[in-house]
Amino acid sequence: MRIISRIGTFGLFISILLLFESAIVPEARANTISLDEFLTSIQQRHPLIIWENLTPEIERANRERYLADQDWRLDARQSLYTVKPVTTSSFQPSRITEVKLDASLGRTLWSTGGAFSMAWSSARTDQTLPGLTFPSESGPVAISTGASRLYEHRLSLTYSQPLLRDFGGRLDRLEYDLSTYNVTVAELEAVENQEDFLRDLGLQYLDWVFLQEQVLIAERRLQLAEEQLEQTTEKHEANLIDKVDVLRAEDAVRTARQNMVLLRSRFDARRAELAVLAQDTGINEMIPAYDIYALADLPSVEESSAQIAAGSRRLQVLAQRRDQFRERRSGFAETGRPSLNLDLGVGLTGGDNGFGNSLEMTKPDFSVAFAFTQAIGANAAESDVARSDIEIRRLEAQMDLTTLNLQSILTGLLIQLYELERVLELNQEEIESAARRTEEEVKLYEQGRGELTFVIQSRDNEQNARLTYAGNAIAYHKLLLQYRALTDQLLTRQK
Repeated sequence: MRIISRIGTFGLFISILLLFESAIVPEARANTISLDEFLTSIQQRHPLIIWENLTPEIERANRERYLADQDWRLDARQSLYTVKPVTTSSFQPSRITEVKLDASLGRTLWSTGGAFSMAWSSARTDQTLPGLTFPSESGPVAISTGASRLYEHRLSLTYSQPLLRDFGGRLDRLEYDLSTYNVTVAELEAVENQEDFLRDLGLQYLDWVFLQEQVLIAERRLQLAEEQLEQTTEKHEANLIDKVDVLRAEDAVRTARQNMVLLRSRFDARRAELAVLAQDTGINEMIPAYDIYALADLPSVEESSAQIAAGSRRLQVLAQRRDQFRERRSGFAETGRPSLNLDLGVGLTGGDNGFGNSLEMTKPDFSVAFAFTQAIGANAAESDVARSDIEIRRLEAQMDLTTLNLQSILTGLLIQLYELERVLELNQEEIESAARRTEEEVKLYEQGRGELTFVIQSRDNEQNARLTYAGNAIAYHKLLLQYRALTDQLLTRQK
């Protein structure tokens, strides 16, 4: 935002006050810190800023855990099985012992919603078979009814592809997509919280600037009171005025000094507070560099209202939550669809009573299947969809309400800023009038036609007019700071 410095009748006055700026911190005349520099130092060191920046990182870590759903998965199982079956035939084994190893490697494909797996199976079967004996001329002959040991191996590939529900993997990656909104919301809220925090610190910085301005005005008032005391003392010694005028001048000096001490203590205390907040002890040797008498080139209420409605950070948070509910609603609707899967499988099998020969897998197989599932009766997904529609409407209503509130606050700030500009012009006229009155009172007193009390009172009025001008100028810049924070400009200016 462009800043326009308005230098009118008070340009000379401001220059005079700056000559006394060194009286605040003489050893640090060249060490100044602007508002932007102060807020930047806060961003670099303050724990709250660090804490807010870490909040989105937590949400990102939570989101990344869902990526594990599409990782490759290795499953393995080894088993031992032994049984003595009930025999109904002389050819059945009287005992079976099987040692088996099953292993599979598979993953879910988010791009299609399908599931792919590759499996390997190896088994060794030992069985006790009854022998058969047949008589012959040479004597009984034993005949084997089967091999006592068998090795079997199988390699298979399977793929299941959804054709209706979860086609394209929408349900598989739903939680990951939903958590992405949480990351964006956390980022927006972190920036918003940081901006609110910097706004509050900026207001404290402006209080510090105001104290500096009060010190400068009080320093000037003390100098004039001391000059008046010196002149009054000389006139009394020349028997031109009464002793009471000297006493009045001394009271004016004491009052000015007391005010000066109080203001300096408040200035130093506020500076120490800001140094602690910024965690920078160097600020204790600095003075603020800020032109409180500069006015901003403000936009119209309509322009600012349109800007708020177009992209306020608070509205963006609500928009992200609304879009998140829309995504979740889409997931609920997808869940309510019937399930139709195409399952494909292909495999090779080999077996023999010798381990080496069993590895020759020459027995292929192939399968195709369609699996259909549909809930009959009450559908929970329909209730979830209806609830999501209500939540979306509530968020949209909240967005409208928030827009109205922001525009209302913004309008109030701009109107106050416009009015304060007019008040500041009146303050300038008031100071000019008070200065002219002081000149006339001094002339009358020096001509012996006035009283010192009127001179002191007139100078106090002039000082109060300058303090009022400075106070209204600070109020203007505080409102300006709040306006910039409300329109998401404060933190952007620091980055």
